Amino acid sequence: MMLILVLAAVFMFDLHNIIRAKIKLETAEQAAALSAANWQKESLNLIGEINLIKACDVLISDIPPTSDSPEDIEASSKALTEMQSRVSFAGPLIGFGAAQQAAKNNGVNIFDSDSEAGTQSWKTVHTDMDDYLSKLQEDPRYQPPAAPQFVNHYNWHEPYVQMLQLIRNQGLAVRPNGRFPGLESVEPGFLTDRYLYDAIIGQLWCQPTLNVIIKYPDSYWEGKWWSITYQNTNFPEESEIYTLGLEYRGGESARETVFEPAEASIRSLAAARGLNVSEWKVLRYVTWCIYDSTWFAESSNYSGPDLTWWRGGRFLRQDIRQSALYGGAVAYAECYQHIKLASQYKSRMLRPISPDNPSYEKDLVAKAKSAFENDVVTKMNEQYVKVGNDMGRDNEPGGVVAKPLGQLPNGQAPTAAVMVLPVFDRAVMIPSTMQGYRAMRVDFTDLERFLIWLADVDDLNSPGSAPPSGTEKYLLALQRLNNPEYRKQGWNNDFSSSSVSDEHSYFNDDYRYDSILNQAGAGWLQQIWLGSDGSVAGDLSAGGEIRVVERGYNTAYYLGNRYFLRSGGNNTLITNEQMICRWPPGGGSNPGTRIGPPRL
Repeated sequence: MMLILVLAAVFMFDLHNIIRAKIKLETAEQAAALSAANWQKESLNLIGEINLIKACDVLISDIPPTSDSPEDIEASSKALTEMQSRVSFAGPLIGFGAAQQAAKNNGVNIFDSDSEAGTQSWKTVHTDMDDYLSKLQEDPRYQPPAAPQFVNHYNWHEPYVQMLQLIRNQGLAVRPNGRFPGLESVEPGFLTDRYLYDAIIGQLWCQPTLNVIIKYPDSYWEGKWWSITYQNTNFPEESEIYTLGLEYRGGESARETVFEPAEASIRSLAAARGLNVSEWKVLRYVTWCIYDSTWFAESSNYSGPDLTWWRGGRFLRQDIRQSALYGGAVAYAECYQHIKLASQYKSRMLRPISPDNPSYEKDLVAKAKSAFENDVVTKMNEQYVKVGNDMGRDNEPGGVVAKPLGQLPNGQAPTAAVMVLPVFDRAVMIPSTMQGYRAMRVDFTDLERFLIWLADVDDLNSPGSAPPSGTEKYLLALQRLNNPEYRKQGWNNDFSSSSVSDEHSYFNDDYRYDSILNQAGAGWLQQIWLGSDGSVAGDLSAGGEIRVVERGYNTAYYLGNRYFLRSGGNNTLITNEQMICRWPPGGGSNPGTRIGPPRL
């Protein structure tokens, strides 16, 4: 009894250590993300205030040297634009430092301690920061002509490197997001969905991207449909960490494209501050700081909430307010901790072997292993487990996301003004699938390396060269997708429900797609969903009588204890797609697996 109690106490000690670490890490990630988002908010507001200064002639004329000559006002405008660029570098980095401090104040260690010898090493984010600093010094991406020496008259490079070094030297606990090397504006866009490839291999027809693309007309898949175009991520000319998403526009066209959309908001904001807006001096040489394309839904780089899913009745109780429908600046934070285990004992599990099922033993072992592992707790070695997420090892993000929010005086989204204005009033946490972001890394991901290779491939089945190491599964998935027989297993454009005249067919396989016997049959998504009712005894033969039973909103058609449903709303038969991939029509009791953001 004492031995059992001691072992139980040791196990409970480990368990509570892990639970405590998970709570601590989540609190730290939330504090870090909110700290960074608040500094994004303050930076955007300060840049917006400077835009107001440029718009109000009374303030421009008060900046020395005081003169009404265009040359003096132009010099003042240049100085203000340089200040905006300084803020776009310094503000996000202050947020980066604040995020580190928030995590450390919540007890997150800046070291790994997963060695059996007990030695410590820096967190992987620290190692990646060292690589990033090396690239800033040596990589052509950060040297002229790829990156200018002066960004809006600001000599950015040395101060940016020094600020990063100072933060790094204090120890890093949190991995941020930003605009690091990668691909942008990829077409076809669905090729960038890393969840798509696993869905293709596993025939997970409900996966959102696969669910959509297999319904494309057959003509889409003719020829080189994978002909890919993309752009490499350019240096954004602002901080790559917690990037704000800014551009600058001046010249003759700036009044029509920038100033006029913002004029009403400028007047309202300036009047509230007691500024003189009676006369405008919007000269051609004034440069305005504006939102870049990542903020706008019309852009291929837009990363804001996808209204296909983020609307009332799906994942939210009500629709997102129109004033919040924009992308742009977002702050991500992830961290992890290694927990040393007190218990070093293992238990043995007998693995029964079934002569009728040779894979039985393998299945048991797999189930037992999966029962003790998940995305939160990962075993590192015999003494340590990792709690939390580490992009450096896990290869996908898993932290907390926060975002600066605000609206114009008329209630519209900040982007309606085109020009950045001081209208951001809070930072809030948002679901991590609501807005796209790129966790800090210094190299291309495996998928991006594959897409770069794919751009030169003319034949998927005989590509002429091997894909980059570690990306073979992506090629295998596209080869399967390229096969029309594979696509028809999920959705067959040749199928017509009117071709099924006998309701008994729905209880059999004769109306379903078969590459040899029924090439015009229904794919899995189109097939009628079949349920089983345990309260009904017996199972009638395929030729038995079909009984019709009213089941509230729907009508059920029984053959023995199996049945299918007809919707009471539109009088159509309920398919696998309707029942398994989405909430069933008519408010059924079995929600199935809903299509939605893959990481929700």
